[in-house]
Amino acid sequence: MDTARRRASRGARQLDLAPAEFGVLELLLTSRGRAVSPQELLERVWDEAPTRSPTP
Repeated sequence: MDTARRRASRGARQLDLAPAEFGVLELLLTSRGRAVSPQELLERVWDEAPTRSPTP
């Protein structure tokens, strides 16, 4: 994985990944086996905070 050029490969084969796919792959690889929550995916890959219901 080349994070500077945002390219990934498997063996000698270059992977054709969309930007979000690359972001998910990068996050999972850098998490080193740690579980990644859906909220963390939204925040770190899509740069969105999870929506919360208003408190009554």
